[in-house]
Amino acid sequence: MSKWFSSKPIWTRLLLALRLLFVVAISLISAGGVVKGTADSTSQMRVGDDLVKAGYVILATIVAALFVVEVVIWRDHPALSFNITMTIAVAAFATILMAIRLVYGLLMVFDPTSRTWRGVQGSTAAYALMSLLPEYLVTVSLTAVGMMVASTL
Repeated sequence: MSKWFSSKPIWTRLLLALRLLFVVAISLISAGGVVKGTADSTSQMRVGDDLVKAGYVILATIVAALFVVEVVIWRDHPALSFNITMTIAVAAFATILMAIRLVYGLLMVFDPTSRTWRGVQGSTAAYALMSLLPEYLVTVSLTAVGMMVASTL
């Protein structure tokens, strides 16, 4: 896999940029939550909301870009080992599941008046199926592929 990336330096730069954007997105979401949690006025609440929204939009862009990278790598899969092919397949599956989780977060942020998207205070079914279940399946699938790859080394 490292040979694949070393022969394509644009992808290496793209993945580095995505990592940096991920730090920016998480920082914006965290800062927005802190600002909202300590807000004394509606203008501060709006600033917190805007920071969280910006973070989620950046995060959605990152997830879409990662899926594109996975598809491009998958396209070259005959040249890759079985372990790398399995890892890419599970990563694509995990990316789709995390996109579902991301949609839940986006709905929670961009539709604040709806009681459905309020986490544990909203719809329990929506929270369980769109938030908890995808996170659990991603954790289990990535752990399983990691154990499978480690056992073949």
